[in-house]
Amino acid sequence: GLQMVAAVDREYLHIVVPSSSEIQDLTDLAGKRVAAGIEGTGSGKLTKLIVAASSFDPPVDLVPTTRESVADQLSGGEVDAAMFVADMRRELKPVLASGEFHLVGVKATEALAQLLFDVDAAEIPAGIYGSNLSVPPEPLPTLSVQTNLVVREDVPDNVIEQLIEALYDFRVRRDAWLPELTEETGRHEADLPLHQAAVEYYSRNDPLTSDEFEIAAFFLAAIVALVSVIRALLQWYRARAKTRK
Repeated sequence: GLQMVAAVDREYLHIVVPSSSEIQDLTDLAGKRVAAGIEGTGSGKLTKLIVAASSFDPPVDLVPTTRESVADQLSGGEVDAAMFVADMRRELKPVLASGEFHLVGVKATEALAQLLFDVDAAEIPAGIYGSNLSVPPEPLPTLSVQTNLVVREDVPDNVIEQLIEALYDFRVRRDAWLPELTEETGRHEADLPLHQAAVEYYSRNDPLTSDEFEIAAFFLAAIVALVSVIRALLQWYRARAKTRK
């Protein structure tokens, strides 16, 4: 019963390790203690899927955690690495700005993207984090997932319209750090159909389709024909009136 309203943003897998760590790739996490996000979160779910698909030997020890505590856990040696699905430049910025940690890439992105549903190969741009924009030092291969705004199909159309108008408001996009969100990117349907009110909103400025054009042409022709009939009747009536005089 769920339907799409907008494809809002893309979130990226971040693998964070202490700067002194010898971990260089996802495969190096075998046998390590990895902070994986609390149960039920996107980070926790995707981490479990990646671990299951990667068949680590020895297995990875997943430790539930929160973004607020991950830096302390890494610094204190409670975990060897942390895996989080997060917005770029926002949620993990304070952690990576300290200079105590760095990011690790995923070499097998294409293979994992093929194995995992709705997961795509992606890159974290060079220098997007760090106190002097030095983390990572070069583009880092990773995985990404789409963040979608969904509603029940019985939500009233006027509520959907108000929600969409608020979402695309410049101030909302600025405060939520969604600079790439546009109506063109937002109308992507992903694996759920768009709510009908969303379809109508996104289509309000679209050019007419061929079917719509044919329908419009039919009604226009009908109106022209009706006007012609009325004019002919008026002319006939006037001619008859003159004859009577």
